[in-house]
Parts: sequence; C-alpha cells; structure tokens
Amino acid sequence: MINELVTNAHKHGSGPGEVISVRLYLSDVGPVAEVRDGSDAEPRALPLTLDSFSGRGLAIVSELAKAWGFRRLASGGKAVYAVLREATA
Repeated sequence: MINELVTNAHKHGSGPGEVISVRLYLSDVGPVAEVRDGSDAEPRALPLTLDSFSGRGLAIVSELAKAWGFRRLASGGKAVYAVLREATA
C-alpha cells in the first residue's frame, strides 16, 4: 500500500529533483502511512477494471486501507494518507 502512495507521488505529484517524503505514525484511529509531495492536485481513485495496467493505485489503497484521504500543506503540496488495518491473528 505504501508503495502505491509513493508511486503516485513520483508519477503525478513531483518533478525531477523534488522531494517526496514518507511518514509512518500511530494515530487514534490506527497506524497511518503518509506520503507528501509538492503537487496541489487532488488525488482521485479511478474505478478498477480488468483491462487496465495503470491508474489503479488509489483504488487498491481504498480496498486495503481502513480509510484514506489527503490534506493540503501550508507550505504547498499535499499529504496523502492511508490508515492501515490492524493485523489479525
């Protein structure tokens, strides 16, 4: 799931030499993976299709995460986050 968020930031949220950062932390609702990039573009989950080879990253995140979303950063850019599901035994 983190790989999908980082890949989206690389492909759609940053240019050559721009920083992409990853934060992992524990929140009140569970563990969170957050990826920051310099783009102000709003991320969108596209529908999953059997014949598509790309554009499915956020749809996969949506299925695997407890929740996901984004927030704009005061310094510019955005942070896309996913609340990870708790592991089950």
